[in-house]
Amino acid sequence: MRCAYCRMRRRAGPMPERVWRRALDLLLREESPLELQLMGGEPLAEYGAVREIAAAAAREAARRGKSLRLVLTTNGLLLSPERSRELAGLGVRVMLSLDGDRDVQEANRSGSRSWGLLRRNLAGLLRSGADCFVNLVATPVTAGRLRESAAFLLGEGVRRFQVAYALGLSWGEDSLRILEEQLRAACRLARAARPAAEVFNRRNGAEPVLLSPQHLVDTDGQLYVGTSVVLERLWPGLQEAFRVGPVAALIRLPGRRRSPADQLRLLRGARLAAPARRVLLNNLAVGARMRRFWRDLEAS
Repeated sequence: MRCAYCRMRRRAGPMPERVWRRALDLLLREESPLELQLMGGEPLAEYGAVREIAAAAAREAARRGKSLRLVLTTNGLLLSPERSRELAGLGVRVMLSLDGDRDVQEANRSGSRSWGLLRRNLAGLLRSGADCFVNLVATPVTAGRLRESAAFLLGEGVRRFQVAYALGLSWGEDSLRILEEQLRAACRLARAARPAAEVFNRRNGAEPVLLSPQHLVDTDGQLYVGTSVVLERLWPGLQEAFRVGPVAALIRLPGRRRSPADQLRLLRGARLAAPARRVLLNNLAVGARMRRFWRDLEAS
């Protein structure tokens, strides 16, 4: 969909079976509870692989006595009502990446096709019984429309959503104040909805996002520990700083116990030009501010 805030490289073809089976094996060697996320690009473009991975992951987790949650991120264009029902039956949690109402969606995603198709697929997902939620990405340009976007989603029947701020862009004080005001308004709308809606940010403790030690296996089998893939075209030095190596050569997943301080040391060592480092520092400061914001909101 050519999202304005995504800086990922385009890759041809699906992840080879040998790669995802090796990644799954390494994941299931770890102490549970565990989570396996399928992301893209658009994973539903390889729907057969999605079904195969989901079935294999559930089977292997049960055999090893591990608690494993499966999550799939999709832009919704290929999420037919039939697929939503099948994913629900496979026990897959669906994260629908949808930035809000039509104006915001089309401002953020120049490749958006059919708004009617997206609304149909959202309705099918909500009716399917699948464990699901919506992820909205706000940019400094669209942050002022966040309340309206939340109102739209609530009107469509969404009762669980989270709000992400776009990385790789510089946030000024004015745009951050607007973001905070709009987040408060969105939370008030969520509480007033019947039934009440849940805003995941209030409890996920994920900030600052850039210091998250998430493990990512790319389609070529390379493992990265950190949040960088969405910025790889913009900051290739950051991707390199987080690269561990091929999963085929690993016995266990390294870095699961990395702290934010550990990740910060890797960030400091990344090869970045001065303008990129300024934006990186800005995004770290935004993450720290958002952590305080959600903590204070919960305490109020």
